[in-house]
Amino acid sequence: MVDSRPEAKEVFKTIINTPMDCVLITGERGSYEFLKMLENIDFSLTPTSEIRRKEGEGKSQILNWNFMGKKITLITDPVFDSRITNKLVDPRGGVKESYKFEVYTK
Repeated sequence: MVDSRPEAKEVFKTIINTPMDCVLITGERGSYEFLKMLENIDFSLTPTSEIRRKEGEGKSQILNWNFMGKKITLITDPVFDSRITNKLVDPRGGVKESYKFEVYTK
């Protein structure tokens, strides 16, 4: 079975090419890669006042930005990191699902 969900680089291309607001849902490792990639790109991301973190084991983290006139929401969902439901290990560390994104536009 081929997994059609993108990773960080493909997600960034989607954000640039869509005129709509985006909601990105990923695991901890996907979130880390996405944020690391943004540090290396010369675009202005303006954090909004809606940065919410729910710390602790099994808690989500939600980050919001304004980017090129669009609202971008990045949700780190611990379900993507579960070793109980996700059995395939990624050579970069963690499980493969942790690097995958679900992208929603509104």
